[in-house]
Amino acid sequence: MDQATFKVLLSIYTIYVIYQVVLPSKDPSLSRKEHSEKAVRMFRSLSVARRTIGISLSLTIYALAATGIAGMFFFWPPARWLFLSAVILTVFGQVRWPIQPMKTHTEVIRNEIELFLDGALVVLVFFSPVSQFFNQ
Repeated sequence: MDQATFKVLLSIYTIYVIYQVVLPSKDPSLSRKEHSEKAVRMFRSLSVARRTIGISLSLTIYALAATGIAGMFFFWPPARWLFLSAVILTVFGQVRWPIQPMKTHTEVIRNEIELFLDGALVVLVFFSPVSQFFNQ
């Protein structure tokens, strides 16, 4: 795989992640007002410490992932390690601190697809010929 092909794959992945963040799914049985009220109630039901940890973890993951993806476009050597850290924190965060109180079936499926793509990207940058570009 050459650099151009890798950048195309990384661009497709980035578009998918942006699409998922910008256009979240909603429960079709709830109106927009009911959906936002339910989300606020669920968020307020969490303890202050859990909310703080969850928000901090989310911001850290977003920063690591954004830096890692941007760095991978330019084959910056630490970028793949930053992205791997974001993936590990995402998996750990989903297991330990599930702060997203409401997820529809569509959101769960989209999150699983994103996690699969994360894993595929990590394997690609560490164990394929693409890893040579990060070592130069």
